[in-house]
Amino acid sequence: MEKIIQMLQACANPTRLRILSLLSDGPLCVCDLVAVLGLSQPTVSRHCAVLRHAGIVSAKRVERWVHYSIDRSNAEFMGTISAILAQIAEDKLIIEDRERLNERLASGCCSARSGRDAS
Repeated sequence: MEKIIQMLQACANPTRLRILSLLSDGPLCVCDLVAVLGLSQPTVSRHCAVLRHAGIVSAKRVERWVHYSIDRSNAEFMGTISAILAQIAEDKLIIEDRERLNERLASGCCSARSGRDAS
């Protein structure tokens, strides 16, 4: 029960929900998350660390950046994550985040989705 409590607590933060929403379509470099969220790199990394320690995301270092992806190995909890993400999908901030991400990915940045494997 402790693990599920830790996972739910990790999701109970607006910034971390925004991060999960952005990661739901695939891995991203921390620099992408920083640019889209408009937060500092240490702040984004701290939020990602909470999600990683809860077992919700995984991280892989590629050169000087860390690429994050949703850890789909916990199938039972992934259903909960999917339900949460579906509930927030139409939120104005989530939609704006996705628009900013699409613009960033189109610019050919260093994204994990631009040809680098982050799994």
